[in-house]
Amino acid sequence: MKILYRIFIALTILLLLAGLILGNLLKPQSSKQAQVRSNQSQQTDVKDLPRINAFKGDRPLHILILGVDETATNEYTAEEYGSRSDTIMVFSIDPVKKTVQLLSVPRDTYVNIPGYAKTKINHAWSHGGYPLVEKTVEDFLGIKIDYHAIVRYNAVKELTQAAGGVEVYLPVDYKYTDTLVKPALRINFTKGYHMVAGEKAVDFLRIRKAYADQDIGRINQQQKFLMALFQKMKNKSIIFKLPQLIDIANENIESDLSYGQIVDLAYFGLSLDKENIHMATLEGQEKMIDDISYWFVEKESARRQMQLEDQKQENEESQTDQGQNQESEKSN
Repeated sequence: MKILYRIFIALTILLLLAGLILGNLLKPQSSKQAQVRSNQSQQTDVKDLPRINAFKGDRPLHILILGVDETATNEYTAEEYGSRSDTIMVFSIDPVKKTVQLLSVPRDTYVNIPGYAKTKINHAWSHGGYPLVEKTVEDFLGIKIDYHAIVRYNAVKELTQAAGGVEVYLPVDYKYTDTLVKPALRINFTKGYHMVAGEKAVDFLRIRKAYADQDIGRINQQQKFLMALFQKMKNKSIIFKLPQLIDIANENIESDLSYGQIVDLAYFGLSLDKENIHMATLEGQEKMIDDISYWFVEKESARRQMQLEDQKQENEESQTDQGQNQESEKSN
């Protein structure tokens, strides 16, 4: 149980914040599953598990996380209506600085999708699935995506139920009804704090028009939600729900990280604190084109922000070290 818990906490720190993919990261590949489960009772330390280096030299590792929504309507099935990636996040894990950065890319970001006209970045999924989303993000941010995880929204519903709910805050009363989708969507929240789980958690994360800056406000709430869920997942009792979490992942999450690479990231994650995790949203401004709202970000500005967030982390760590040194000098 000790080894499972240590991996659980490490992977939560590294990856839960970017799309609730914990269960997938804990599950072994099918060919190794029986062997690993047998070995887990004999292992006492994450160092003893088989590892495959997930990093590629000293450069930051970039993991693309996509939250995919598949909705049926009164006229079309979910397959006919098509899915869309309404949540796009890039995880940057720096093995040298020992930091993790989460950069959220607004779904309405106006970009060039290779082979198509300029449009919202979340359209890349419907045009070409994951490969086209990856190519679009790489071109726009000037980075190389190393791994990815695709999360169906149903994972959020089931994971929050397993966690016992998450406390959230909504600044206004909010009601919304959409009878065109199937089943009909009915969201009803009063202003204030709420403990949400299951379908109610998904409803909360869908809210957009309650915020002055709409999609950007929703992204900020999603990030706060993930941090709150992270706190819930730190409870040791959650380890007893591990089989349930693995089942959730099997049904709702896809990733190209191998089990050995996951163990390697888990070992790296043991050295991280909450202060090593940084979150940001791609900066830009809203503009209208033919009565459609877009989030405008210059490509060079987006690439600079990727670099600046890395530099910001380094500066914060330097200031922390200086403060600790000053306190040490005073005490001496």
